[in-house]
Amino acid sequence: STYAPIQVEILDVNDNRPAFVLPVYDVEMSSQARSGATVVQTVAVDSDDGLNGTVTYRIAENPSKFQIDSSGLITTTSSLQARTYRLTVVAEDEGVPPLVSRANVSINAVDPNVRRLPPRFVQPLVRRALPENANLQFSAVRVEAVSDAASAKFSYSISNGNDEGTFSVGADTGQL
Repeated sequence: STYAPIQVEILDVNDNRPAFVLPVYDVEMSSQARSGATVVQTVAVDSDDGLNGTVTYRIAENPSKFQIDSSGLITTTSSLQARTYRLTVVAEDEGVPPLVSRANVSINAVDPNVRRLPPRFVQPLVRRALPENANLQFSAVRVEAVSDAASAKFSYSISNGNDEGTFSVGADTGQL
């Protein structure tokens, strides 16, 4: 019997599409930002090797006020109006055939000269009678805040008057 050395090279198959680190990017910036201002860094990773794992970026729509570079950085190309812009960023690998993923970008351009009101409760005073024998999971009330900011997000907490820790509030829901 004879033996011959054999060298085997295993090649990567383009079987993974780029995956965005975040599926949605929410950004708030000044409408007075100059051309070339940074908006947001989008990031997609592809676990394939070589060209199959090399990611390029583009904006799906006609990006009249925005551009994206080879690293996924979105910048402005002109001044913005005070409004919300919505973009779809496409990450594409260089495999054959190429695989793609998409992420949504919401850009809220705000006028810094417009005075915003602070958040406020829909119902500023809430009174509820609670049974003294209520169990620990008893839900007494839900508070709700509103703001004139289009992209306002709230986090609820009890700031005082709960020294014994009798009450808790859902940070995202306002449920007491």
